[in-house]
Amino acid sequence: MSSTPTFPRRFPLDQRPPYRGTMVKGKKTPLYGLAWVRSPQDLSRNLGDISTGNDEYRDVIRKNWKGPHSLSPRAIYGIDGNYYLVAEWNQPHSELDLKEIVAAARKAMGVENDPTTDATLQWHWFPLTWVARDWKEREAKKHGLEETQDMLRDMQH
Repeated sequence: MSSTPTFPRRFPLDQRPPYRGTMVKGKKTPLYGLAWVRSPQDLSRNLGDISTGNDEYRDVIRKNWKGPHSLSPRAIYGIDGNYYLVAEWNQPHSELDLKEIVAAARKAMGVENDPTTDATLQWHWFPLTWVARDWKEREAKKHGLEETQDMLRDMQH
């Protein structure tokens, strides 16, 4: 019998997780970031064909940001080879409207004119160590249940 984890790897956009550190079922809520997931090629194209191999993309995001400095969006490179463009964290802050923060982050990260980004905007659990397990689980499902069990067992060692 499988149980629902207390803290899933992702929450949908419209289901904001509790603030970080809030007790839920006897456990503290981890850090979640509301983020778009973009490949390095997509990030480069969205920001004006810049290199993602250095920090140039961070400079462009900082320059484009029009919101409060304390809420400046972050581009975090995940071990799955994608960038997680974080607009907001599940931490208390001033009474700023989430829609306004997301709109400002969308412009700063160059995703406002890319319709493929909206489907990837979710609350992701940080740090992103779970993305490798997600990938292995997807690969295992392609190869059948027996291999899935073998792969999951290997991941625990």
